[in-house]
Amino acid sequence: FEEFVGELQLATLMQADMDVSAEFLDHKQRKREVTCALALASLLQPYVDGEEGRFRETIQDKARDLSQTPFGQQLLAVIVRVYHMKAEQFLGFQNIRKDMGFKGHVANWKQKLHIGKNRARAASSLARAWASQRRAARDEARHDGDGVDEAAHVLRPGGEAPRKKAAKGKGKGPAGEGAPSPAA
Repeated sequence: FEEFVGELQLATLMQADMDVSAEFLDHKQRKREVTCALALASLLQPYVDGEEGRFRETIQDKARDLSQTPFGQQLLAVIVRVYHMKAEQFLGFQNIRKDMGFKGHVANWKQKLHIGKNRARAASSLARAWASQRRAARDEARHDGDGVDEAAHVLRPGGEAPRKKAAKGKGKGPAGEGAPSPAA
């Protein structure tokens, strides 16, 4: 996938043994963009030369190979979406005299909306994970000191863990809840 996305900044930072400057990262980003553009231009050249059949065959072979890698289909879908959005923006802004680039602005807003939806989904997932972790911690704390038989951690059909039987004549709880208090 590197010919389509280049070396990601995260990979650059992980490989760096030293502190990297903002100028270095900007240079790497620009180099990444140029490398991806050259790879894309090379891939599109048969189509530009009028060899549509060869172009289709090449692109289908490449897509088939990439889809066989781990997460390949998902990564291909993301790459297709990004390239499509950027093409819509570029072509939309080309009609500046006809419609003042309206289609480009619409494409730009579509991209921003998509990014916003992704961020909202990520935040929602984070909130659900946090709530689940809190419930698990609360349940664990509740089961640690409430008389639950740790060896018998099988849940009953109602979802409750079996409790140890209280000693006869002692009531339900430590102070004999349900029984008269000693002060009475």
